[in-house]
Amino acid sequence: MKTISTQVFELPEDDAARTKFLDGITALQEKCKAVWVSGSVHDEMAYADKLEEELTERIGEQAVEEIRQQFERDARNEHPSPSDEQLAP
Repeated sequence: MKTISTQVFELPEDDAARTKFLDGITALQEKCKAVWVSGSVHDEMAYADKLEEELTERIGEQAVEEIRQQFERDARNEHPSPSDEQLAP
């Protein structure tokens, strides 16, 4: 079974530093034979926060929390997570 990991980085504003970081990620991906699945140039975390606000308004805070907890339980059962040390850059 494949494991998916989501990590979010705030990229440096400096073009050279940003390019160096992204080139390094690409090189590491190739070295480790990791497969790029998806990405975005938008602030997906802000979108998730906005979605949570809208859902809370429409269905209530407790219902949103129950959805989040069920998602996390399902994810843990389907894909046991690696240790925090493995996910930290």
